[in-house]
Amino acid sequence: MLKRLSLALIFLLILTIVFSLGYMAAKFKPAGAKVGYIEINGTINDQTSESVSSAIRRAKQDPNIRGILLRVNSPGGSVGASQEIFETLMNYKESTGKPIIVSMGDVAASGGYYVSLAGDKIFALPSTLTGSIGVIANILDIHELMKNIGIKEETLKTGEYKDTGSMFRSLTPKDKEYLMGLIGDSYGQFLYDVSTRRNIPLDKLKSIADGRVFSGAKAKSLGLIDELGTLNDTIDYMKNLLGVKKITLEKLNSKNILEELMNTSSKTDVEQKNFLMYILPFFKNNLLK
Repeated sequence: MLKRLSLALIFLLILTIVFSLGYMAAKFKPAGAKVGYIEINGTINDQTSESVSSAIRRAKQDPNIRGILLRVNSPGGSVGASQEIFETLMNYKESTGKPIIVSMGDVAASGGYYVSLAGDKIFALPSTLTGSIGVIANILDIHELMKNIGIKEETLKTGEYKDTGSMFRSLTPKDKEYLMGLIGDSYGQFLYDVSTRRNIPLDKLKSIADGRVFSGAKAKSLGLIDELGTLNDTIDYMKNLLGVKKITLEKLNSKNILEELMNTSSKTDVEQKNFLMYILPFFKNNLLK
C-alpha cells in the first residue's frame, strides 16, 4: 500500500514538473504576430478602393495587427482609384508607424504598380509583369457608323469642351490638346510618386516610364522593386522584420459575388491585354452630362 502511494506521489510530482515546464516555455517563448492581409486582384476601380479603405479601417481598429502584407495581382485600372488606394496605404503607415510589405503576383502593372509603391519592401517573382508607368485614354468614335445606318445625333452644349470625348464625333485638334494636358497632369503625379518612393531621379525615371512592362527580374535591376521572391518569402521577411518566428495572417478584405462578376467584364479583358491605366471618369459618363 505504501509502495503504491509512493508511486502515485512520484507520478503526480512528474506531472507537476512537466506542466510547470510547459507553462514556463509558453510564457517565455517569443510570441507570434498578427499581420493584416489585403488582396488587390483584377481591375482597380472604385469598388477596389472602397474595399481597401474598409480593410485599412479594420487594421487601425485592431491594435494587435502589427503590419500589412499587401498581395497585388492587377493590371491596373482607374487612375483615381489607384491613387486613392496609394494615399490610403501611405496614411496608414504614417499614422501608425507600422510596415506594409508588398508581394506581387503574376501582374502588378500600371495602377497595380502604383498601389505597390506604398510598400516599405516590394517582392516580385522573376516572371511578374510590372511597371507600365504611364496613362492612357481610349475614346470610341462611332459617328461614321451612325451616319451609315441613318442615325443622326444632335448635341446641345454650354461650352466648347462639354462633349469632348463623345463617341458621336471625332476629336478636334483643340480637344486632343486639352485631353493631353489632363493626361499629362496625371502622368506627372504618377512620376512624382514613383520617383519619391523608389528614390529614382526624374530624369532617369522618364527614360523607362514610357508605358513599357518589365519582368520582375528587370524591374529589380531598374530599382522599381526590391527583392525577387514568392509570397512565402515575403512572409519570412515579415517575420524577421517583426522579430517573431510565427505570424498569423488576418484577411481584411474579400470580394463578394458581384465584384467577381464585374472582374470578368470585357473592360477587364481590354485592361489585362494593355496593362494600362484608364483616366478621367467623365469619359464613361459624358453622355449623361
